[in-house]
Amino acid sequence: MNVKINETGELVELTITDPKTGLCWINDLMGNYNELPEYDDEDEVYLMTQEAFDWWKELTEAYQAADNRKNELLKELTGDKYYVAFEALEDISGDLEDYPRYLDQVCDEVEALEKKYVIFDRTANTGKHYIDENGDNAENASDANPYDTREEAEKVAQSLTKGQVESWDEWAKIIEVYV
Repeated sequence: MNVKINETGELVELTITDPKTGLCWINDLMGNYNELPEYDDEDEVYLMTQEAFDWWKELTEAYQAADNRKNELLKELTGDKYYVAFEALEDISGDLEDYPRYLDQVCDEVEALEKKYVIFDRTANTGKHYIDENGDNAENASDANPYDTREEAEKVAQSLTKGQVESWDEWAKIIEVYV
């Protein structure tokens, strides 16, 4: 976006680029918040005060840094961790100026996610398919006290079988989760 500073007549540029597409989306960002400045058709530039330009420049730089971080993080992730991260990143909302900070916080949380293992009951008809170490059904994976290793989860699944079936994998499977 080409901008002319009202006080000085200086021509400057505001930009924010989508790291995936390479397209500048500053007009979309400002337009979505009904903040597009006055446009000078003759000079083909937007008109801004120095104060407004400085505010937008700082904000777009923060947006760009946060978007770049999110994009790099999503490139590094695979499988379930990607989907957990993507969901968390897509659920961010808030005021215009708070978005970059929120995005950085979610990136911090995603980077801290650890792979764990849980016992998943294939036969449960309660909608609660996760099993904790006592054999109780849990609402979600984190409530099922995830195990650090697959072997640890298999050992607990086998102990819960208690001779009722030949092998624990007839009624359960071990799945990876990120918590």
